[in-house]
Amino acid sequence: GIPLSINVQKWDWILPTSSSYTRIHDPCRQYRICLAEKPDTTLYDWLKKEIGSGDQEQFMAIFLDQANHILSARTLFIGTVNSSMVSPREVFREALLHGAVNVIVVHNHPGGTLAPSQADLDATARIIEAGRMMGIPVLDHLIVSSNGVYSFRREGLLTD
Repeated sequence: GIPLSINVQKWDWILPTSSSYTRIHDPCRQYRICLAEKPDTTLYDWLKKEIGSGDQEQFMAIFLDQANHILSARTLFIGTVNSSMVSPREVFREALLHGAVNVIVVHNHPGGTLAPSQADLDATARIIEAGRMMGIPVLDHLIVSSNGVYSFRREGLLTD
């Protein structure tokens, strides 16, 4: 099932024990993302299992309310072997539909590399700017592969 917690740059990701993000709706409101001190890689492990070894790129978003309770987590786009970037319009259309106050975006690299490409950097900048304009901050962008997880926030590429 989905992991219980993870710490990324002092963010503790609390998730329900459902087996699929696609079924997460109102029951998730009891779970939240909050500050924590103890590191845990459970969410990373779950993401690696779910999309890290896929043969097509996938782009997901996790939508959060004002208290960082999870409203929904959805796959927004399934791409090709080397492309999955979704437009900011799709991310924030879904964010508005779910009443999200914060967003975390995630995509995978089927080839195994964790380093963001220039296209990843450009798309992330567009998504962050759209979020700023709409008042819906992007808390992190995660790149997942079978080799691990890359956090834009942890690497200093995404700041408040």
